[in-house]
Amino acid sequence: MKNKLTIVFVTSVLALQAQKFSFTPFVGVKAEIATGDGAQNEDYAYFKAFAPRIHAGLSPVLLGFNLEYLKNKNLFSLGLVHGDQANSTIRVEYFVKSDSPYLNYKFNTVLTNYAGYNVFKVPFSYKRELFSMNSKSKPENKVMSVRMHTGFNLQFLRIKGVPVLQNPIGFGSTITLLGDTLDPVGYAGHGNRSFSISFNLGLDFDFYVKNKRRFNLQLYYEQGTFKIAQSVILFYKDNPDIAWGGFSATSRGSSIHFKLGFPINFILK
Repeated sequence: MKNKLTIVFVTSVLALQAQKFSFTPFVGVKAEIATGDGAQNEDYAYFKAFAPRIHAGLSPVLLGFNLEYLKNKNLFSLGLVHGDQANSTIRVEYFVKSDSPYLNYKFNTVLTNYAGYNVFKVPFSYKRELFSMNSKSKPENKVMSVRMHTGFNLQFLRIKGVPVLQNPIGFGSTITLLGDTLDPVGYAGHGNRSFSISFNLGLDFDFYVKNKRRFNLQLYYEQGTFKIAQSVILFYKDNPDIAWGGFSATSRGSSIHFKLGFPINFILK
């Protein structure tokens, strides 16, 4: 009898432990938050430069997984993220002369340069359950829970041997109202920093099937702490090797994330 009770007890403990640990692969997207643009060139008052505050269309799909430990209402998580980028976009508007000999009026030229820099990310998270909903037909079964999402990310960039400015894109030369020929060139670049940290704050929504976590939705804001990537447009006048002026937008990797995860409980034997 004692042996049977021991087996039942051990089995129950292992089953309980299996519910505490989970492996959660996820897929997600994000909207990049820009940090601003560089100073304008004072010699030409008709130059305007700006960076879109939110840029959602060019981020790649985020893939990764979390290793999670659940204790009461507290969930601790360690993970890996692949496909993340620190994105930045700069737009420059300026006036040029018409090429027509009969129409000598000014018109706008707008240049847009986008740069994304790959980031290898290791997230650490702490999530606290705020409230939950149970099934009406089976009150003992949980249907959904809402958790406060907090944490930080270790961000790694491979910049050894990589120039600060790279991947030049030519936009073609233009003649300004002052008769100068300008050659604008767009570059992608990094902030010469191989490591940085960012912080998360948001909400998690866990959905349960038969009282087990099966789906996880994450919606949170990520705040970067260092400028790690940039998009640049440089203008060359007379000397093609020395930039006459330029504009830049930088990125800390700050963004709004939306991710869908699929928790898988560890089976302990």
